[in-house]
Amino acid sequence: MARRSPYPAELRERAVRMVTEVRPNYPTEWAAMKTVAVKLGIGSAEAVRTWVRKAEVDAGRRPGVTSEEAAEIKRLRAENSELPDRPEVDTAVWIDVLSLPTTPALHRFYRDIEQFLQAMDGDRATVRVEWSKGWAYTDTPVWSDPDVLTRAVPAALRAGGGPGWDEAVAILNRLDPHQVISSPFLDALLR
Repeated sequence: MARRSPYPAELRERAVRMVTEVRPNYPTEWAAMKTVAVKLGIGSAEAVRTWVRKAEVDAGRRPGVTSEEAAEIKRLRAENSELPDRPEVDTAVWIDVLSLPTTPALHRFYRDIEQFLQAMDGDRATVRVEWSKGWAYTDTPVWSDPDVLTRAVPAALRAGGGPGWDEAVAILNRLDPHQVISSPFLDALLR
């Protein structure tokens, strides 16, 4: 947290004005700042430099966070720190595990992670399937756990709100009434 300046605002504003006024008389801006600091009894030319830069940002002549924006950020942080724990606020966590297909016990490892995530599903978390990844692991193949396929996957997608699982299945059944698009996997998952 920034500490309060021991110098009054009027003195800081005067120092900034003076630097602007005397700058043409010095080879560098820093030399002008040092002179102003000495004339006004300011202990550090660095303080004057800080005030000048802040004034330039506030005037839009230099990029940065303006004093007004800094005050708003400070207010919002204070307001945010007073908020209670808000479990209804959405947060997404993506777990991505890289493995090689020949890794021993790979499917069992994925099954254990999947079961851990499903155990978290409930009041404070919702687990959703990412279709491009494997899911419904057993000790051997992917997409073969009947409980995950028939219960967990549809439930997770129903919980998302908006058009969900049931609507997608109804559309598929309407567009493919003779189940031309069919496989043991799709039949277990969708029908």
